[in-house]
Amino acid sequence: MHELNLKEIQESGVFKTNAELIKFLILYYLSQAKNAVGSWILNDQLNRVGVKTSLATVGRILKTLDGEEFTLQENGQGRVITPEGNLYLTAKVEEIRKTKLNNQLLDSVKIASVKQLMDLFRARIIIETEVVKMATQAADQKDLQYLEEIVEEANANLDNIPLVTKLNAQFHTEIARIADNQFLISSINILMDEQWGIETDHHEMREGYNNEANDHYHKMILEAMQQGDAEKAAKRMRKHLEALRDNALKGISLRS
Repeated sequence: MHELNLKEIQESGVFKTNAELIKFLILYYLSQAKNAVGSWILNDQLNRVGVKTSLATVGRILKTLDGEEFTLQENGQGRVITPEGNLYLTAKVEEIRKTKLNNQLLDSVKIASVKQLMDLFRARIIIETEVVKMATQAADQKDLQYLEEIVEEANANLDNIPLVTKLNAQFHTEIARIADNQFLISSINILMDEQWGIETDHHEMREGYNNEANDHYHKMILEAMQQGDAEKAAKRMRKHLEALRDNALKGISLRS
């Protein structure tokens, strides 16, 4: 197991309390040790890396770990980590890794300039043109009917900007759901959530959108899906998102 970065672990938010962090670090130190380790040594290691604790606290957590069968006391020499403890440790390391990657992705879509807004739409175009192909191939009649209901409701409420904005987003997330690829769904949700946040802060951005044009594109995309033509659906999705991008840039001027 690679060397841990305590700052990254603390910033990940995986551990809600200091006790949870200490529990994890104790298991990590035991996993690296060749022999049993006593509570005095563990307490010293923790304090040395900047984790404020005490011998009494370490002792209590070790008893908890014993009870969970994550550690085992070995002939009065100290503790060793058990196979169950190693499984828990490996799972937590993986959780920290995934949380870090997710946080990096979230940071990467924080919009502070026109270029970053363009990058966001560029990412949406790349992802959603592929997603709509997959959704076209996977959609059943019930899926298509639900998309049609979304489009019809938006068309009947074009002057209601908050409702139409919600329905427009729902149209895209529903296509992602139909595509049934969790990684792509998560990516779209993150990108759209960041875009939504910017639109909330800059109402003029939404005012730059052409709801009638959006409605037209959604109808055209749905029509291609109903025909089972994945390539046509992808081309129409690209045109739609490019138009959406252009309207967004007209409606807002962000500090570079």
